[in-house]
Amino acid sequence: MTDGRVVRNKRREPPERGGEREGPLVSIIMPTYNQKEFIDVAIRSVLAQTYPFWELLVVDDGSTDGTAEIVCQYQAQDPRIRLLKRPHKGMQALGELYNLALSMAEGEFIAILEGDDFWPEDKLEKQLPAFEDPDVVLTWGISGYVDANGNLLGRSQAPRQRCLSGQKAFRALLVRNFATPTVTVMVRGDALRAVGFVQPRGAPFVDYPTWFELVDQGKLCFVDEILGFWRVHRAQQSRRLVRMWLGEIATHITLWRKRRVPLVVLVGLLVFVTGKFVRRVALRYLSGVAKTTWVR
Repeated sequence: MTDGRVVRNKRREPPERGGEREGPLVSIIMPTYNQKEFIDVAIRSVLAQTYPFWELLVVDDGSTDGTAEIVCQYQAQDPRIRLLKRPHKGMQALGELYNLALSMAEGEFIAILEGDDFWPEDKLEKQLPAFEDPDVVLTWGISGYVDANGNLLGRSQAPRQRCLSGQKAFRALLVRNFATPTVTVMVRGDALRAVGFVQPRGAPFVDYPTWFELVDQGKLCFVDEILGFWRVHRAQQSRRLVRMWLGEIATHITLWRKRRVPLVVLVGLLVFVTGKFVRRVALRYLSGVAKTTWVR
């Protein structure tokens, strides 16, 4: 699949409403805000899935660019697609948006697809078998990184350990959010509903703090397949770095307040996260200087 074109290979026709399913239902949560340019590709990547037993919950955060109108067109064509609209509340209310969708979701499994990302057509088919192990509560896989035009820029790397749980998963998450980008993530519905999506005050995301709540419920396992394509908006990279830094700090402070990490560990984490942020900013600056020097 490339941006703007979905290759339909083995896609099965959607089941008729009320018909008997041959597999578990996957609820797909798609948050979106003013993504008219990309929402079509995102939805078509769901429609192209070779696994047909899914529902798509598009939660529009008060878009003003016609995004909701595009979703309505697809909703009229396929009963598996539902549009949920709310007034614009922004990133600070992202957890509320995700939990709204979760409260409406009927699936045994929950997948996340933001409105500017997209999936390969066999994503669901390749990811679901990992949940045949009843102890698995979350899976993620390899992500392709693409630019605004859908051109492939690179891909994420496979981890050394394929499955983690309990304190091992908790400690690994403290170092970094390994189950990312969320475009590749799928979660067992019962486990996620038990904790809900978590968004600490000051964090511009829900995935990282939510994973901390899932580590005691079962295993987090890697699937060695490309399970999603994450769109990189270079114009927003600097602002995103700052938001991610502040979000990690907010997440770690919340863990300390819940007494899940001692104060000495919190201090070490804040130093580590800030050092990581400074290195990334420095690398971006030096990369820009190098490019400017080369052009001259």
